[in-house]
Formats: sequence, C-alpha cells, structure tokens
Amino acid sequence: MCHKTSCSHCHKYTWVGCGNHIPSVMTKFPKEEWCTCEPKIEKGGEKYPPKGSMSSGSCELL
Repeated sequence: MCHKTSCSHCHKYTWVGCGNHIPSVMTKFPKEEWCTCEPKIEKGGEKYPPKGSMSSGSCELL
C-alpha cells in the first residue's frame, strides 16, 4: 500500500510503497504541494513525483 512522505530535496509531498496506489495518495494534495524532483512517474495518463524513500524521506531518482 502506498502512502505519503516528504521529499528531503524539495520538502514537498511524494509517495512511497508499491506504486499501485499513487493516484489515491497524491490526489489528496494540491499539485502545488507535490514534490518537484525528476523523473516523474506516469500512472493512468497522469505524471506524479518520483518514489520517495521510507528511511530518509528523500526522493529516489531512478
């Protein structure tokens, strides 16, 4: 299950988990509050922030 985390680079919201629930996690927050790091993840035709890290709260740049 995915849930929100904060990016240690830009300090905005991103997600962590399996990747199947990204839309349900991220659409709870305005896009202005989403992590701005790259590369974006595409899911269902929408682009989302990169997966965060559970241990550090940082974005994994894959």
